[in-house]
Amino acid sequence: MMPTTGPTKISGYIYEVWKELECLLNFTTDFKNSVDSYWGSKQPDGSWNGLIGMLLRREIDAAVTGLSTTHERRKVIDFTYTTYVRSCAIDIDGSIASQNYQHIRHLLAND
Repeated sequence: MMPTTGPTKISGYIYEVWKELECLLNFTTDFKNSVDSYWGSKQPDGSWNGLIGMLLRREIDAAVTGLSTTHERRKVIDFTYTTYVRSCAIDIDGSIASQNYQHIRHLLAND
């Protein structure tokens, strides 16, 4: 994924809620893009890239975005309460599902 260039474009309901918090609590925000255009995943050396890495390195104070909560991410950063839930359905052929049930169940449980 290539880094983004130019001014940060912000929109959506999370941004609107954040702007409301700015008004109510009298603070301002300097929005920044992820330094590497990633949300954040743990690297083989144990470090984190993306927004999660920026939070851990204290380059930013908060990630104002719809960031998926995963088990690995919850180990290193705090999340707010869930504000939006998107339903998802996966249709898997029965013969494949029965052969790989434990593996599929493990994948779905971790994210």
